[in-house]
Amino acid sequence: MTSIGNNAFSGCTGLTSITIPNSVTSIGYDVFRGCSGLTSVTIPNSVTSIGSLAFFGCTSLTSIIIPESVTRISSEAFHGCTGLTSVQITDLAAWCNISFIDNYSNPLYYAHHLYLNGEEMKNLVIPNSVTSIGNYAFSGYSGLTSVTIPNSVTSIGDSAFSGCSGLTSITIPESVTSIGNWVFYGCTGLTSISIPESVTSIGNWVFYGCTGLTSISIGNSVTSIGICAFEGCSGLTSITIPYSVTSIGSGAFSGCSSLTSITIPNSVTSIGKYAIPTTTMIFTSVEKSLLALWNAGYNNIKEINTGKDLNIPTLSLVKTTASSLILNVTNDYPKYYNCTVKGSGTLIIKEDGNMFLTGLIPNTSYNNLSLALALGDVSYTTSPISARTETLTLTTQQPKVISAGNVIVAAESNLDDEETNVGFEWRRYDWPDDFASNSGVAYLYDGTMEGYIRNLYTGAFWKYRPYYESNAGNRYYGDWVGIDPTNTNYFEPTVRTYATITVTGNRAEVRGYAMRGTDRVTSQGFMYWKNTSSYSLRKKAPSIPSDAVTVEASGNVMTAVFEDLDYETEYCYVAFVKTEENETFFGEVQTFSTNVDPDAIESLTPTLSEGEGEWYDLSGRKIVNGQSSNSKLPRGINIIRYSDGTTRKVLVK
Repeated sequence: MTSIGNNAFSGCTGLTSITIPNSVTSIGYDVFRGCSGLTSVTIPNSVTSIGSLAFFGCTSLTSIIIPESVTRISSEAFHGCTGLTSVQITDLAAWCNISFIDNYSNPLYYAHHLYLNGEEMKNLVIPNSVTSIGNYAFSGYSGLTSVTIPNSVTSIGDSAFSGCSGLTSITIPESVTSIGNWVFYGCTGLTSISIPESVTSIGNWVFYGCTGLTSISIGNSVTSIGICAFEGCSGLTSITIPYSVTSIGSGAFSGCSSLTSITIPNSVTSIGKYAIPTTTMIFTSVEKSLLALWNAGYNNIKEINTGKDLNIPTLSLVKTTASSLILNVTNDYPKYYNCTVKGSGTLIIKEDGNMFLTGLIPNTSYNNLSLALALGDVSYTTSPISARTETLTLTTQQPKVISAGNVIVAAESNLDDEETNVGFEWRRYDWPDDFASNSGVAYLYDGTMEGYIRNLYTGAFWKYRPYYESNAGNRYYGDWVGIDPTNTNYFEPTVRTYATITVTGNRAEVRGYAMRGTDRVTSQGFMYWKNTSSYSLRKKAPSIPSDAVTVEASGNVMTAVFEDLDYETEYCYVAFVKTEENETFFGEVQTFSTNVDPDAIESLTPTLSEGEGEWYDLSGRKIVNGQSSNSKLPRGINIIRYSDGTTRKVLVK
């Protein structure tokens, strides 16, 4: 006889003991299932496999010897063997190489104690001949206290030490490159562990429920942390995630209630939901990692260098015009990322966070508009909103003939200043309709369109009309208005100062608009000065201080750059035009403020009263709470978080 067939002794409740002959190589499926009276069984060294459910429900079985010949024990082979108190083996290397299918295929699940040649191995030393520790090899061995793994081992299988609640010490050598799922699941006695540089990933549920774990060191080769890898590690107070990590699975640190802060490095591009407790402060940079955190729904995030809140951005509607939607995103995220709005139109991003979708179709609904912030291959999309453009109005104004044949044309509209698809058409009154009109661009300021037509033939009458063309190619017109190119009058130049401005550090880029009048323009540009008094926005003809700086510019739409300004200072600026009659005409006074000096870190060491706030280092680790003296504070840059939610970066000397 070489095998015991399936169901051979199934349900033999009166069977108390059995000796299997040396000729048998396999024990089949369900062979001793339900033999509740079986107290002992002798498995010879000839047996290589034990089938599924082979000893299922053998509740009186207290001890079993597994010979070194066994290489496979199938699913649930010892399920329900609740009376087991010990497992006897004769070769530890052979035991490490057994292919266990699940927890219930390993008799240790119930026995909790493993004996090698009659001696319990509480301090387990894996032989040098072992290259891998198989799945479930020591699962349930609660009597185990320490494990020494040799450099010959390259992999540790799934659940290899799960349920080893007495395990307090284990060293994983640099030879190990793979650690499976659930490996230390429920090892409540472990207080610390080091993952070597050789390991590239931490599997799912690896340290689940390790409540005694207070710290862990992760090697710089780890690229991924699996699902629920540290879930329920309620004693974990600190963890350093290396810059090699690119993904953190869902629930990775869920239930780590003692983890007050965590730093997510820029390398992380994917993080699952519920990976970090809501009570844990997250520190990161405005990089891909921040986009990944937003995608997972985290809102308790601070910028690692400044302590600034980096909450999930939202998109809102600021204003509608006939051709554009003005949107706003909370905070200043657009300047850090490539931005697109999902929806038709052209996206223009301004320093104040406003975004302009231009070139739209008038009187049209635009639904599911959302802002996508992207950096490389990682992006975050805000919750969608909807808006509708206004009905277009284009009211043609009377022309201004500043000299014979030279005309300024204008129209009033409800188009935004950022709109570029605007202009005028003009033609002689006596031309038939199949003649094409002339056309030229227009400039917008506060809804007023202006253009300049030169060298009209003075021996005929002309007419003109404004137009707007959407990005979809739809063209809309105002009414025709006639032009007598000889009816000259005196007109002042038109000067406008745009409020839209780009500030970078102590450098500002401004825009203005200049349209000549009757007199020739000799110079034009901008003046700027520090704001020492209160100017009303859009106030014209200001009193210009004597120390105002002049920057000349050209074109109808003028741009200029103010450089080397003082940091954290408010400035006024105004567009101007000077004519050959030595008269100066001004646009509106606008203001802006320069940014904080990036090199100026506050060199202070303020004290905190009890309950007033908390100190953190740049890794996000809490240093002290309510520290009344600075004797324990580390030198260098620190972040203070006050009880009112504000933060400050300080340099401790």
